[in-house]
Amino acid sequence: MTDEKQRKNKGWANLIPCKPGQSGNPKGRPSKPKCIPDLLRWAGGLKCPENMAATMRVMFGVKGDLTVEQALILRSIAAGLKGDIKHIEFWAERTEGKSVQPLDVTNRGPLVAIISPPVIDVKT
Repeated sequence: MTDEKQRKNKGWANLIPCKPGQSGNPKGRPSKPKCIPDLLRWAGGLKCPENMAATMRVMFGVKGDLTVEQALILRSIAAGLKGDIKHIEFWAERTEGKSVQPLDVTNRGPLVAIISPPVIDVKT
């Protein structure tokens, strides 16, 4: 085979097609290792420890068993109600979506930084 033909078929000439009814990959795709989201979903489905579940039942009036995921959500709500800004932001982002700050990147002029003068408190 000439170099030109070999360059065009890129080594495909040596391939042998599979027999009818036979897979080209008999062992199949290798299994994916467990990743953090999979492990978190698994742990979220576990039964919540009774002492934490009892606290959530008293705070929110929930009846029955709680999963770890449900207890964590109730705990986050409780922290937000106490004023923890991180939990309030978490709930706002999950229910309303993240706020978007538009940026104008079309200006081709020089970059200008606007620095405001410091505020001086003058007591008279």
